[in-house]
Amino acid sequence: MGRARNRQQPPRPDFQDLRRHQGAPGYWALAGTKALPNVAGAQRLQFPRGVRRGHRCRHRGSKGPWCGQGAGGLQLALHYARAAVLSLLVEVLVELDAVVIDYGHGGVDEHGDPVDKHKQYHFENDDGDVYFSIYEGLVNREVAWRLIRLLLFMDPSKHIEVYDAVARKKWTREYPPSSAADLEQRNVSLQTRTDYSNAFPTKGTLFLSLHSNAMTTDWSGPGQPIQGVAFFTSPGQTLSDKYATHIDEVFRRIPVGLKVRRGEWTDGDVDIERDFWVLKKTRGAAVLGEVGFYDNLEDARFLASAEGQSRIAFCYATALLELARATAPR
Repeated sequence: MGRARNRQQPPRPDFQDLRRHQGAPGYWALAGTKALPNVAGAQRLQFPRGVRRGHRCRHRGSKGPWCGQGAGGLQLALHYARAAVLSLLVEVLVELDAVVIDYGHGGVDEHGDPVDKHKQYHFENDDGDVYFSIYEGLVNREVAWRLIRLLLFMDPSKHIEVYDAVARKKWTREYPPSSAADLEQRNVSLQTRTDYSNAFPTKGTLFLSLHSNAMTTDWSGPGQPIQGVAFFTSPGQTLSDKYATHIDEVFRRIPVGLKVRRGEWTDGDVDIERDFWVLKKTRGAAVLGEVGFYDNLEDARFLASAEGQSRIAFCYATALLELARATAPR
């Protein structure tokens, strides 16, 4: 009988150690899609099903799953492998100096009523009675003030300037917001928001628009079934895609507590591309986050809770601070 095959698996390399000691070349070493799941701590990249499993063509001359023809061909495989590497390299290649935070829509007035009459949802029971209500503009501000404070105080070894696209001001450690009430409650125009952001250098500045999503324009009803988190950028391959990919990865890694949706992958990365004003009119990098569906009851309860708002802000802050340049404590 032949010698028994040794089935003992070699120890898995540690991803954190690789990132710490090998730097950028180590990221390139992880480019192979088959090697990535075998690295301890590495994210399982969300490739489309056909790409993950491969596509074994039946045409004459095919020598493997990545043939050069049809869906799942070699070019498509390389396209997604390139996107995977870029998502891993973003911490090396992108250096974030400033974040312009845009909290979408209007807030509440002095009586606690919504400034705008849209972007709210009232959940009704079978008798038509409202038992839970939520207003997106208020949620956006509750997340925003927490995010601003985290960016200012969470990691003193990182330097990142924090600007407010709605109030058109800079937030500092000396004068941070202490609640959502400290933020601008008016629903200033979209052009005002983007014009403010465009006054900053495009290099090293990210415009981040905070939102939650909805499947219906109705103000009330039994609720909708769709849930989850998605990040949007303008069409085409831009630096915005790299920011969105990294933010998406952090929301999955921590995790936030909401389902992170699969994304579109139309251009090889996870972000969804849309012609939203704040994305296409911003000269620098811009990402719009639709975190949760406020017309889904489970998501809405999470969005309206202090814990949910804090978790969302923490995920955003973690992603941004990982990209911020190191500096002496302020």
